[in-house]
Amino acid sequence: MSEELPADDSRICNRKAVRVLFHRDVAMLSARLKQPMKVYLAGRIQREPNYHAIFAKGADRLRVRGHSVFNPAAANLEGMPLARIMAHVLTQLCECEAIALLPGWWRSGGARIEFLLAKYLGLKVIWL
Repeated sequence: MSEELPADDSRICNRKAVRVLFHRDVAMLSARLKQPMKVYLAGRIQREPNYHAIFAKGADRLRVRGHSVFNPAAANLEGMPLARIMAHVLTQLCECEAIALLPGWWRSGGARIEFLLAKYLGLKVIWL
């Protein structure tokens, strides 16, 4: 006759397995975030008078970490129809490995779209 483990012992084993898997995944993610990546910078542009400076500062912070950055504020898209701008920047986002979100990004409809697309594509999220 084989002896069954009490329910408490099996839960402990499962917790240990989950803990080991969690720590392994966190370590892998941490190592991956430290590697240089192509990063899309997202934030509020409309009704933000200093957006060029804010985006430039965010891009500099990412470049210091070794990342390659697509900065939509520096893409010279002013004056184009919104549909063309979004088509261009969303195409750039699809080429990136991560999205970096500037403070207050959620106030921008475009940045919210970019965030949702990045999550859908499985991109890493960097909070600035």
